[in-house]
Amino acid sequence: MAEEKDRKVMIDFSHQNRLNFARQSLNQLNLESTAISIGEYSQSDIRDYIENYSNAESQEALLEISDILWVRSPHFRRLVQYFADMATFSYGIIPKDDVQVLESSTDNVREQYVELAKFAKNMNMKHEFRKVMLEAFKSDIFYGYVHYTEDDFYIQKMPREICAISSVEDGVFNYSVHMPTVEENIDVYKYTMPQEVIDLYNEWVGEQESRNSGNDRGGRGQQDRRVQREEEMVAGDWKELGAENTICIKFDEGNYDVIIPPFASSFESVYEIDGYKASRRNRDQIDNYMMIYQRIPIRGDSESNNDFTIDYDSVEFFHEEISDSVPESVGVVTTPMELEPIEFQRDTVDIDNVAKAEKGFWSASGTSQSLFSTENNTTQGINSSIATDEQIVFALLRQLQRWTNRFVKYAHGETMFSIEILDVTYFNQEKYYKHLLELSQYGIPVKTLIPASVGIEPIEVVGLSHLENEVFGIHESWIPLQSSHTMSNKDREASSPSSGGEEPTSPTEDTGGRPREDIDNLSDESLRKT
Repeated sequence: MAEEKDRKVMIDFSHQNRLNFARQSLNQLNLESTAISIGEYSQSDIRDYIENYSNAESQEALLEISDILWVRSPHFRRLVQYFADMATFSYGIIPKDDVQVLESSTDNVREQYVELAKFAKNMNMKHEFRKVMLEAFKSDIFYGYVHYTEDDFYIQKMPREICAISSVEDGVFNYSVHMPTVEENIDVYKYTMPQEVIDLYNEWVGEQESRNSGNDRGGRGQQDRRVQREEEMVAGDWKELGAENTICIKFDEGNYDVIIPPFASSFESVYEIDGYKASRRNRDQIDNYMMIYQRIPIRGDSESNNDFTIDYDSVEFFHEEISDSVPESVGVVTTPMELEPIEFQRDTVDIDNVAKAEKGFWSASGTSQSLFSTENNTTQGINSSIATDEQIVFALLRQLQRWTNRFVKYAHGETMFSIEILDVTYFNQEKYYKHLLELSQYGIPVKTLIPASVGIEPIEVVGLSHLENEVFGIHESWIPLQSSHTMSNKDREASSPSSGGEEPTSPTEDTGGRPREDIDNLSDESLRKT
């Protein structure tokens, strides 16, 4: 018995001899942090910025976060594109006044109409205005500079960091450029900025030299930007660009001095989506994790602590051998103690928090989730949501319409016509077309707007009408298929079964009964029965 007490224990638990029992323990898994940040901004920062939205620094932070989310978040990007890409930018040309009162000859009226139609076609609104809409829905405001010739038109996006609204003309915003900031980046701007900006910069430099001011105005400093801007306006550090070459469209036009991304309230939901995604990836790793253990035998009749029957070198050898033979997702523990089975799987019926967070994102943005998923779709709900969203887009179209007519006045000159951007989206295009068609059937003069509603531009209508009628005579050579809409009563009687004629088979022919309901007005129950 004395020999047992003098027996040397196998393990010295000092740091240098400590056995690495765990090949890969749970805390060594590559788990992600669920504390999500966007750039240098945390979720709590978002709440502070929105609460203090009138502060210029908060506005700049929210704009920077919006830029990051545009690249990082597919949900945010799709939301912005949904609104920005909704409008078709269909437009018509309508008289400003009674052309008879203007005492203009028919040839003069036609000439002015065609010239304006050609000018409008050259503006390529469908492409250029989409850039404006994207920036307006992403950042609240778009500053642009127009470059145009007789056969070319391009809107250059201006950096919002150097621009600020400074006046209103014809109901349209004008903006100024901050010259000290231009000076900080003049090595790049002298190649990328419009010539007007460079000319104003050179003018500003001359003013600075003549003023010989000792005040350093470089940059915008840390003081309140609103106060600083007023001081710099007086000092001449802001130079307003000419209205004839600029475009400024703001989502929230009622508050020109506050620039906040329209969907800033949904930013916090993006954090939640990313956080739950990280949690789900961590859970998947844990669910696939397994731990096995090997027990070191101990002499049961010994009175000494740590009296193992296997020496340290042998334990270490077998531990490493097993560790090297198992997959990465399997941990190995060597211990003399009893261990209970370790399971990390969670109940599979738990609610998917990622889906819950995504639903919260669409709810926070004010847009129906049904537009972007296949769950819980109802025709009436989707149509109502789209109709509400369209009103937001139409408000920006009115700004674009006023700017377009102001630009026409500067670049094209006075004319008896104006351009009207129609309230047409890809969702209501067919309904809008049918509405105009019905009005024209009652004699209301909207025939020139009917092709515009389906994307045919006014100059294209003029050209196609001449080509089809005068050049090819299609109206005489193309005979419509017979149907109840193209046959007279006499023809229908002759083709009826009772008169020996063949029964009409056209799907458009009236077969009696209640007229078919438009598919947009059908309930989900009715759609399932069709």
